[in-house]
Amino acid sequence: ITHKLNEVMSISDRVTVLHKGKLAGTVCTKDTSEEELAGMMIGEKVNLFYEYIKVPLSEKPLLSIKKLSFVNKSGAKRLDNITFDLHGGEMLGIAGIVGSGQKELCEVLTGISAASGSAIFEGSELLKMNPLEIRRLGIRMNFVPEDRLGMGLVAGMDVTDNILLRSYDSSRGIFIDRKSGGKHAEDIVKRYGIATPSIHNAVKQLSGGNIQKILLAREIEMHPKFLIVSYPFRGLDIGATNTIIATLNEQKKHGIAILLIAEDIDQICAICDRVMVLHDGKNMGIIDPKSTSKETIGLMMMGKYTSDGVSK
Repeated sequence: ITHKLNEVMSISDRVTVLHKGKLAGTVCTKDTSEEELAGMMIGEKVNLFYEYIKVPLSEKPLLSIKKLSFVNKSGAKRLDNITFDLHGGEMLGIAGIVGSGQKELCEVLTGISAASGSAIFEGSELLKMNPLEIRRLGIRMNFVPEDRLGMGLVAGMDVTDNILLRSYDSSRGIFIDRKSGGKHAEDIVKRYGIATPSIHNAVKQLSGGNIQKILLAREIEMHPKFLIVSYPFRGLDIGATNTIIATLNEQKKHGIAILLIAEDIDQICAICDRVMVLHDGKNMGIIDPKSTSKETIGLMMMGKYTSDGVSK
């Protein structure tokens, strides 16, 4: 069972496709194509190409990371002397084998974990603050974590309450304004194309794609200048993936700096302006994904090659 069409085409004999709980059809793999299967999965013709847009970048970096290092509680160095800049209007992809420091990079930048080095965002040093201090200072940085129903949303709560989680403490008085919160939730559901029976439906009952849309929409609606998005396409079909990509591209047009972590090299290379490759917590180099082969990126991910052509 998989949503990855290249896996289906390379190892299966026959393919059965389900769409919204119903049988869309069964075909022999040798007689079909990725385009046909995607259309059966979505229920309509779909574009398999990931859209890339290029927008003017901010003159100065919004985020400057210098010599960032992190050691976990066990004494293992999970980030080792990481340095990079990120401009407004730019999407920087992070590629690497799972466990190469991606999770730690997110937690350090958002104040969840303490680290050494420097992370300057619009003149503010992020490494000196915890998440609450970052928010109270008015730093417009938002984080979409990979753990959607653990760290991002509360599975048993409905759509409205999950959206209110990021703004309830700004309500006047001791009571939450659920009326305006409901209107806001209805507006988000409509504008982001979230399929849910009701805004009062528990998010755990929705599909992975719709759960991801709610999480991403909630963070975007806070009007960030810097957006960290971790594994947003994991478990999603091609239709939901393209919707998320279109949403991220729209943020680029508004000058938002995006740090994107994903596991699919094809996706990262297709939609990102630059890609930083991590191996064992080290920055193996920042490359232009449009002029660097997947084989080279793969070698960098395994720590056997750097972007300056040095073989390990």
